[in-house]
Amino acid sequence: PDMGYGVRVDPVVSNAVEQAVKFFENWGTA
Repeated sequence: PDMGYGVRVDPVVSNAVEQAVKFFENWGTA
């Protein structure tokens, strides 16, 4: 999927990045 940076990555990597972003966002606002 398109990550919005003009870069396309495979779904497994995309999903892992998405989960990492959510984790850091939650941790950062805790």
